Formats: sequence, C-alpha cells, structure tokens
Amino acid sequence: MKNLFLKMLLLGVVIGVLPIFAYANEDATYEKISPIVRAGDGHSMHITEEGILWAWGWNDFGQIGSGRTGFDQTKPVQVMENVVYVSGGFGHTVVLTANGDLWTWGFNTDGQIGDGTWTHRRNPFRVKQNIASATAGDQHTMAITNDGVLWAWGSSMYGQLGIPRPEGRPFEGLFHRYPVQVMEDVIAVSAGFAHTMAITADGTLWGWGNNRHNQVNNDTTIRYHHVPVQIMEDVMSVSAGGAFTFAITSDGALWAWGANNYGFLGDGTTINRRNPIQIMENVTYVSASRSHTMAITTDGALWGWGVNSAGQIGDGTTLNRNSPVQIKQDDVVSTHASIFHTLALTADGTVWGWGGNLVSQLGDGTEEDRHYPIQIFTP
Repeated sequence: MKNLFLKMLLLGVVIGVLPIFAYANEDATYEKISPIVRAGDGHSMHITEEGILWAWGWNDFGQIGSGRTGFDQTKPVQVMENVVYVSGGFGHTVVLTANGDLWTWGFNTDGQIGDGTWTHRRNPFRVKQNIASATAGDQHTMAITNDGVLWAWGSSMYGQLGIPRPEGRPFEGLFHRYPVQVMEDVIAVSAGFAHTMAITADGTLWGWGNNRHNQVNNDTTIRYHHVPVQIMEDVMSVSAGGAFTFAITSDGALWAWGANNYGFLGDGTTINRRNPIQIMENVTYVSASRSHTMAITTDGALWGWGVNSAGQIGDGTTLNRNSPVQIKQDDVVSTHASIFHTLALTADGTVWGWGGNLVSQLGDGTEEDRHYPIQIFTP
C-alpha cells in the first residue's frame, strides 16, 4: 500500500506539475574516484572514495541492484565495486565503472535500461562501453562517450531524447530500447522527467523535451522540443528539475527558469519565469528535483528551497520556501535532491539524509520522515 501511495504522489497528486527526477550536471571525465551521493525516486546511493557503491530504499523493480525485489532496503547494502558515478531515475539505476563501462538495472517499461527489452532487471546489465558520463531521467537515460557523442534511450513521449520523429508518423519513435545518437561535442548532460539539458565544449547550453512551463526556453508556441535548441552561453553546470531548470555560469552565478508556483526557482516569488533569472552567487553545484532544489556555495554551505511538505529542505519545518535557506554551514562536498528526500555528503565522509522516508530512502532503519539532517552512513 505504501508503494502505491508513493506512485500516486509521483504522478503529480501533491505538486500539481509534471514530476521529475532531476539530476544535476554530470562530470564528463574522471581522473579519480570522488565520493558522492545520488538519489532516484525512492532509492538512494553513495559511492565511497574506494569506489564502493552502496544503496538503500525503494526496491520494487530491483533498482537497488542487490538481485532481489519486492522489499524496501532499510539499511545501506553494498552493490558494486570500482564505481565512479551513479544516477537514479523513477525506478532504474545507471552506474559508470572506472573502466568506462556503463551498467543499468531496475525499471524498464519504456526501454530505459537499453538492453533491447521491456523487462525489468534486478541485476546490473552492461549496456555500453567507453562512457565518460551518464544520467538517469525519470523514464529515460542519457550517456556521453569518450569522444563527446551524446546517446539516449528510453521514453521520448515529450521529446526528451532529442531525436526527431518521422514526419506524418507522430507515434513512431516514442520509445527506444537501444542507445540512439543525439549530438556531438557534449561534455555534460542532465536528464529530468520530460526534458533534458546538455552543455557542449564551448560552454553553450542546449535543451529539448517538454516546454509547457518554459523549462527549456522562452518559446511559448512550442510545447515539446524534439531536437536540441540553444539556450544560453558560458554555462559550467546544469540541473533539469520537474518543470524548471537551473544553470551555473562560469562566474558562479546560479540562474533559473520555468515553473515557480511553489517557489521552485527560489527568487522570492511564485511567478513563473520564461527567461533565466539570477538566484544566487558563488555557487559550485546545484541539484534540482521535482519539488525542491539544493545548492552548494564556494564556502561549502548547503542551501535549499521549494516544496517542503516532507521536510525535504531540511530546515526543521514543513513550510515551503521561495528563497534559499541555509541548511548546513560548511564542509558539504556533494548533495542530491529527490522528490521527497535529500542527501548530503560532508568532507569527513559522513552521509546525511532528511525528508520523506516512506520507503526507507533515508536508510536509518525506519520509515519516519526527518525534517532535519540525520547521519546515515559514517566511514
């Protein structure tokens, strides 16, 4: 019953806009293994400095990768070794190992695993090699090969794969079970529920997919972009949220645009924005979910804003915030915002979590929501 309730929430019952898994800018190259935290819908992941992947939380479709399904993983369990990056979608997981192999598992109704089937996988499947970066959207997956080519597979219902549809055949090409080439010269990509953003080597930001809330660009005449369109220049990092987008420019300024009816953008209002508006300065990283956003500034401080119904902002309340609120003062090196929960990693290797815990996504052995950060994993 609890999983059914979670799925209802994901369909927009609470927020009222398109749901999304938002996944901030994915580094394009890996010189060493850097510890990070990432989250999918209701499952959470952590890579240690030794390259060990741990996971916990919702596991209906095998998205934990432990080889078992049908129960929630209430505590972190070791999944793989030699892992350098991980990303989670609605119910699938994407992992990059040190040798450049890309592995996927979990939910596969739309072909997001990329194995040529519609069958869910509870064990890792190697889908592609020579990968530099990858990201899991809600029902689709994006990956960049070492030569800068961007590949996509899974659902393209809203054009989120960036692949043109055949003229006169609108229902052809809605789903792709194998990787399809999208564009070249890409160094970073962020996949959301229904739109995708990518950065090319010259710092140009491109976007495609659902544009109903102008989360791609300010063109109000096009609801769905099926091919990449240029957005802005001088971009170093990007995160595609539910119906909104955040980008960091080379000067550390954080920009946002799209839906803002719950204070999603953090500009102090609830006014939707068709064009980028500056939110903060001195930002090094941003992670946007369907409901809220977290950002790290140059001093290591962690900030959050947006919907806070489950305490996912972490300020000790359940009040929505339409402007940034400081959550941790310093030493935050990684963070990730999911729909109802948030993860953070501090410099000492401690993993923190807060927000909704309906499917044990906080990994503390309970199903109790937490409105402030609690320790989950200690090295």
